[in-house]
Amino acid sequence: MKPVQKILVATDFSNYANAALDFAVDLSRKYEAPLMVAHVTQPLVSMIPTMGSFVPGEYDDQLLKDANKMVEEAAQRLRTQGAVSVTSRVTMGTPFLELVYLAHEGAFDLVVVGTHGRTGLKHVLMGSVAEQVVRHCSCSVLTVRHADMRAKPIGKP
Repeated sequence: MKPVQKILVATDFSNYANAALDFAVDLSRKYEAPLMVAHVTQPLVSMIPTMGSFVPGEYDDQLLKDANKMVEEAAQRLRTQGAVSVTSRVTMGTPFLELVYLAHEGAFDLVVVGTHGRTGLKHVLMGSVAEQVVRHCSCSVLTVRHADMRAKPIGKP
């Protein structure tokens, strides 16, 4: 087994992502591996109804500013929990594509993402971010369930 030397952990600031962050910090300590906390924001396109024109990126700028603040807060929490070293990254785009690209570009050995069961039309059409990262990432991917979302055996109510 290839040793884990660099870990990328994704967050969307949910409880599921927080479970992944906690798991990643434990792995960082165990393998003495640096962590990168990453968040991908999807761009908003806003229309002004009366003018029919696009509002230039002011909403996207605010999303990025807020995301950078929250990612840095998460990174600081991991530092205080004893992660070997922690960097952070916020990008804008399609979440799974950006995470796969970042994992490849950064030569990460492991990507850690939170996941939970999702059903319905959105999942059928798009799949989850975690599922797409697992399918397309060139390195290992660890999906972490939140304790409240433990799976039940198939066929059991």
